[in-house]
Amino acid sequence: LRRLNVTQGGFTWGAAHVLCILNDAPMNDPTVGATRQVVPAPIRDERALAAALQTLQRWQFVTMDTGGRYAIDPMAAEVVRPDEGARRPHYDFYKALAWEHDDKQDYLGLDVESANLEAAFEWAMREDAEDALWLANAITSFLANRGRYQQRLEWIEHVLTSLQVGSNEELIAYAQNSLGIAYQEHPLGDRRDNLRRSVDAYEQALRFFTLEAAPLDYAMTQSNLGNAYGDLAALEDGARNLRRAVDAYEQALRFWTPEAAPLDYAMAQNNLGIAYGNLCEIEDRAGNLRRAVAAYEQALRFFTPEAAPLAYAQTQNNLGTAYRDLAALEDRAGNLRRALAAYQDALRFRTPEAAPLAYAMTQNNLGIAYRDLAALEDRAGNLRRAVTAYEQALRFRTPEAAPLAYAMTQANLGLAHEDHGDMPAAVACWREAEHYYRQMGYVEDADEMLRWIAEAAGGDDAEGDA
Repeated sequence: LRRLNVTQGGFTWGAAHVLCILNDAPMNDPTVGATRQVVPAPIRDERALAAALQTLQRWQFVTMDTGGRYAIDPMAAEVVRPDEGARRPHYDFYKALAWEHDDKQDYLGLDVESANLEAAFEWAMREDAEDALWLANAITSFLANRGRYQQRLEWIEHVLTSLQVGSNEELIAYAQNSLGIAYQEHPLGDRRDNLRRSVDAYEQALRFFTLEAAPLDYAMTQSNLGNAYGDLAALEDGARNLRRAVDAYEQALRFWTPEAAPLDYAMAQNNLGIAYGNLCEIEDRAGNLRRAVAAYEQALRFFTPEAAPLAYAQTQNNLGTAYRDLAALEDRAGNLRRALAAYQDALRFRTPEAAPLAYAMTQNNLGIAYRDLAALEDRAGNLRRAVTAYEQALRFRTPEAAPLAYAMTQANLGLAHEDHGDMPAAVACWREAEHYYRQMGYVEDADEMLRWIAEAAGGDDAEGDA
C-alpha cells in the first residue's frame, strides 16, 4: 500500500506491477533509523500481486472500478506514508507510458494519468531537473493536445530556471530548444511576442549547439529555428523572415546530408518545401511553389514507404497541398487531381490505426481539394466527396481528442454545405467551430465564424455584430 500510495488519481495493473513486484535489493525504510536496512515481504510474480491487491480490496484500502482502474481510499492514502523508494519506478513507468501514447497519438487515453504525470514531474524537480526535462519533453504534445499550453510553458521554464544553477551547457541548450518549441506553439498572449521568444530560445541553444561541438543538435535546432521564422513571417516582415527560415533549413542541410543522415535530410527538405510554399504567398508564386514541389520530391527520395511510412505520408500530404495551391495558377484540373492522388497516397499509411489525427488532417485536406475540384467538374459528386472526407476527419478530430482541429474541420464542412445550398447545416457547423475556437483561445477565428453565421442570416451589419 505504501508503494502504491506514490500514485495520484488512481493506477492501473501495469503501474502496480512496476511499483510492487520487487527484486532482492534491500530498501531504505523511512520509518526507521537512516542506517537500518529492511527487506520487505516480497511480491515476486503476478499471482502474488493479484493476491495482495485482493487483500487490499477486501480491507477496503483499495477499490477497483468497472474499467479495471484502482484507487486508494483517501483516508488510507492520508494515513499511510508513501514509500519514497517507489518514486523512481513511478517516474520511469509514466515517462515510458507518455512516450507510448505519443507514438500512437492517443492523447485522450493518457488524460486519465494527468495526476500521475504531474506527481512524477514534481518528484523529478525535487530530485534532478534533467529528469524533469525529459518527462516534460515526453508529454509536450499531450499537453498541447489537451489545451494545457500554459502548463507546458511553465514546466519548461521551471526546468530551465533550475538548470541555470550549476548545470552543464548541453542540458541548458536542450531546455532552451524545448522552450523554443513551447513558445512557438503557445496560442495564448501576444503571438508575435511568443514567436520572438521562440527565436531567442533557439538562438540561445545554438550558443552551445554549434556545428563543431554538436552537429546533430545544431541541425535539429536550426530546423526548429526555421519553423519559428516561418511562423513569425505570417505576422511581420514576411519575405525577410521566410528567407531566414530558408537559410536556417539550408544550415541544417549542411550536416543533414543524404549520406550522413538521409531521414533528417528528408525532414529538412520537407520543411524547406513548407517555407517555399509560404514564400509563394508573397513573391514569385509559381516559382516558389515549384521549388516547394522540388523540395518535397527530394524528401521523398528518402521518405519512402519502406524506410519511413508515416514521414512519407506527411510529405505526400504536403505535396498535395503544394499541387492544390499551384492549381490556382496553372493546369487547374490536372494539379487538383495530382493533389488528390498525393492525399490518397498519404492515406495508405496515415490510417486510423497508425496515426488517427494525421489521418484526419489528410482527410480534411482531401475535402478541400474535392471542394475546389467541384468548381470545375462534377459539382454535386465532388461536393459529396468533400463532405464525406470532412466527416471522416471528424471521426477523430473530436472535441475531446483534438478540439482546435475539430473546429477547423467543422468550419470547412460548413463551407461545403454552403456550396451545396444547405445553409442550416452550414450554420450548425460554424456554430460548433465558433464554440471550440473560442474555448481554445483562437478569438479571431471564433469571430470569423460569427461573421459567416451573420452573413448566412443576411445581416447587413455582420461585421459590427461580430
